[in-house]
Amino acid sequence: VRKAIKNLKKNLGIKVIGWSDIDRTVRAIHNVVFPEYANNCYPDVREIPWGSLESPDILFYSSPCQSLSRAGQRKGMKKGTETESQLIWTVEHAIATLRPKYCILENVEGMLDADFSEDFISWCRTLSEYGYANSFKVLSSADFGVPQNRKRIFLVSIRIDKDDKYPFFQWPKPYKLTVKTEDLLEDFVDDEYYLSCEEQDTFIDVVKNAKEGYSSSVTRKKKYPTKLLNSQFYKRISAFVSPLCKNE
Repeated sequence: VRKAIKNLKKNLGIKVIGWSDIDRTVRAIHNVVFPEYANNCYPDVREIPWGSLESPDILFYSSPCQSLSRAGQRKGMKKGTETESQLIWTVEHAIATLRPKYCILENVEGMLDADFSEDFISWCRTLSEYGYANSFKVLSSADFGVPQNRKRIFLVSIRIDKDDKYPFFQWPKPYKLTVKTEDLLEDFVDDEYYLSCEEQDTFIDVVKNAKEGYSSSVTRKKKYPTKLLNSQFYKRISAFVSPLCKNE
């Protein structure tokens, strides 16, 4: 959200009252990018003392998507369950207590799938009971200047006031994509971002031994590429190595 506001290149005078993320890795990354907001963090949304906070004009919120994503566990977001995505219901207390003028949700498109649509409707009805007018839409980043077909649902809720009895949200109009992925990539990547052949062999050995009981060794069935990006290799080994690395 902060990056999006910054990209608007307008002085909106927005002050961050607080932010929260239950994933400690995400919090660490956020603090690196925005160190000025490190002291405004509330790690667990379930433990935030809403009554002691300043009421915001805008509340941006969401929940972990693993239980809703089409590539995830598909356990849903029903209130009272133990799924990751049901954390969205903890935001109800914040809305009831702080009464922000605007509440904006972003999450995966799977939230609208038939298996979970009843839970989504229930959430919208809850917002309506607190006096909010709701409008939702699925938007693709490819329609707004980003060369990636990434669809997300957005739910905008506007508080109904005496001087604004019929609030209406005007969704932005999509526009033609003029940027390609190759336009954003660097022509030359520094060697520090690659693993050497020796490092690749070491990691492959770790993976094979971890998978086969710490008894096998690296077997070259084909030549390995001269260079392999760190990020590419991490994705390949993480499924095997991460569960074994309890101490990170």
